[in-house]
Formats: sequence, structure tokens, C-alpha cells
Amino acid sequence: MDTFAGTMVFAQRPERPALLVSDLGDQGRWMVAFSTVERLAAYAGECDYFSTTGADLLELIPPGVGLMVDPWDEHRFPVLSRMGTPDVVARAWSRMFAAR
Repeated sequence: MDTFAGTMVFAQRPERPALLVSDLGDQGRWMVAFSTVERLAAYAGECDYFSTTGADLLELIPPGVGLMVDPWDEHRFPVLSRMGTPDVVARAWSRMFAAR
């Protein structure tokens, strides 16, 4: 998390000021961000984008929304800190690592 917080990430920028969030039903609400412009382009094609640090992006994401970094890569990284209380996040991380 410390590395993510200080790293530059890239996300698709809609026409109006907003964050693009997908509602995946039982899997929750998620936003995607990417570690490189190239990974963003592979996901969204040529698009407008913004860049910011991971920490600054997390401040913009509303409560109840998770962030998935590089969702299609093997090294994908879910950031669950805005999805629930610390105990809910800890349980989700435990399940994710137990499944690996």
C-alpha cells in the first residue's frame, strides 16, 4: 500500500468531471486505474485520461467503491480501503490470499 500511495496511476477521464465506476452487483462497485498509460490504452483504447498518485486517487473515490489497479494483468492489485470498515477489508484480504 505504501508503494501504491506514492506511485503515479492513470485513469480514464470522462467528458464531465467524474470518476468512472462500474457496479458489478454482488461483487460491489469498482473503479479501475492503471500503472502505465500503455495499460490504460490496452483497456480503453485512445482516450482522455488523468494521472495522480495512488493516495490522491483514493481521496477522490467515494465510500463503498473499490479500486482495481491493472485489472487484466496477473499482478492486478485490489485496493479495498474505501469499500468497508477495516474489519471487512481485512476479511476480504484474508479470503483473497487464502485462495492463492
